[in-house]
Amino acid sequence: MGTNCAPLLANLYLYAYESQWMDKVSRANIDRARIFHLSFRYIDDLLSLDNPHADDFMGQEGPYPKDLKLNDTSDNKSYVNFLGMSILANSNRFWCKLFDKRLSFPFKIQRYPSILSNIPISVSKNVFIGQLHRFYFICSNYMDFIHASVDLARIFLNKGFKSSLLKVLFKRFCQKPIKYSYTSKIDLVSKFNYHLHKRPALKGR
Repeated sequence: MGTNCAPLLANLYLYAYESQWMDKVSRANIDRARIFHLSFRYIDDLLSLDNPHADDFMGQEGPYPKDLKLNDTSDNKSYVNFLGMSILANSNRFWCKLFDKRLSFPFKIQRYPSILSNIPISVSKNVFIGQLHRFYFICSNYMDFIHASVDLARIFLNKGFKSSLLKVLFKRFCQKPIKYSYTSKIDLVSKFNYHLHKRPALKGR
């Protein structure tokens, strides 16, 4: 715990149990095994989508050793938070948007570079652009992407960055092909610029 190799060892340890269990399920009922094709684990966080047998992970016949306690942290069967995503089962598809559990903390978290630091401005720009890429890949709806981007920009404004620079960076990001329907690159830039000064900042940033 706390060592550099800990995540790799934990992943290898759990994978060994999962692999043996999936082999056992496949031999018994291949159709049941295929239902787990949207089941994922990152270190100790489990996600199983579109799977009526997801509770099998939690039972006595599940893959993990009996002394390993599993906790179901989902509030309901159609909405779940996994890593940095909120995933909603809506009709016949999944919708994703950004999730940040740090917003629920009762204290302020210091993160992202300050304009007064010794960090080169190029690095700060890349941090902003890098987060835009993360938001873009997570958010299924373009307004969720806009709101997440605006909240990020508000943090950078509080760190001393100029809104003109952030607008230029966002516009540069939007030069890439856009996946969102019912909107355009120009519309994304316009909405970002509008909400940057109209939307209130999130607490705890």
